[in-house]
Amino acid sequence: MRRLRDDDLLERARAGDDEALEALLRRAAPAILDAVRGRIPPRFRSSLSDEDVVQETFTDVFVDIAGFVPTGDGAFLAWVRTLARNNLRDAVRMLGAGKRGGDRIRVEPGSASSLQSLLAEVVARSRSTPSRKAIRDEEARSLESALGRLPESYRTVVRGYDLEGRSIEEMAGVLKRSPGAVYLLRNRALKRLAELLDPGGES
Repeated sequence: MRRLRDDDLLERARAGDDEALEALLRRAAPAILDAVRGRIPPRFRSSLSDEDVVQETFTDVFVDIAGFVPTGDGAFLAWVRTLARNNLRDAVRMLGAGKRGGDRIRVEPGSASSLQSLLAEVVARSRSTPSRKAIRDEEARSLESALGRLPESYRTVVRGYDLEGRSIEEMAGVLKRSPGAVYLLRNRALKRLAELLDPGGES
């Protein structure tokens, strides 16, 4: 691709041109890395790297670029830097919870109640107010259907970590990612499940 202005690349990327988006992200990568460099607490540096956060931020941009609306010069860079910082914050929070043993749904792995408890967490992440029907069997079946619509990596981490009770280290080995990156992947998977279960948003 001949060298295009960032504005031109952004317009093409928002229209679905993956090559343009890749070029745009290559240019933005130093700024994204700068947004997170040196911000990982020392105790988590063995589980999470700056590059993990950057790569997961790239994934967010690929998923959400069509809905991004630029509001002026520098809007794209400001957006991706914010995504990166949010991803870092989420990863650090989840790594901290994991060390305290508070990150996992406390149910028997593989049980019917694991699906119901996962559904309760997912609904809590959605924009609508959970109803008393949120963990009934019909909604659990809806969750199973929604799980089937997730990308394979999302489905793998939710099934393995939340429903089968496997450790984050096991899932890191399965997915060939760092533990911190797996937490980020799980966070995105739960958000996507919330969207699938509540496509209309707030009423």
